[in-house]
Amino acid sequence: MFHQPFQKLNRREYPRIVQKWSFSAYIGTFVFAIGNKLYEYFVLSLIFSLFNFSILFFNLTGTIYTVIYFISNAGNLLIVLYLILYGRILAWEKLGYDDNDLDIAKFKVRQKKVLFWAWVYFILSMASSMYLGFNNPGWFLNK
Repeated sequence: MFHQPFQKLNRREYPRIVQKWSFSAYIGTFVFAIGNKLYEYFVLSLIFSLFNFSILFFNLTGTIYTVIYFISNAGNLLIVLYLILYGRILAWEKLGYDDNDLDIAKFKVRQKKVLFWAWVYFILSMASSMYLGFNNPGWFLNK
């Protein structure tokens, strides 16, 4: 069943393992969305991230900088919070699982794989950020 983005879902209709919040959505929103086939949330998050990076590449300043920065970060924050709270439920429905022991076991395995790849994404993004920060101080400020 497809839900419109950001629709409130009733947690009591789902198995207990699905009702938990998602740590992998917190550390790797892109990985969580792709790994659970929640492509609409991936695209939304990507669009907001591209808006945020446009500030860097187009050297925006003043009011337009503030507006784009606020909208892009607020949008990403909403997506991340929604996926933290309801991401497992959305994944359960999107992947077509039923409330039986086999599907619950398959869901647990899939979420462990998603969490592993979210950690890989998180560690690589932090390492690359530190590399750029230490080796190229002020690289984004050069005009």
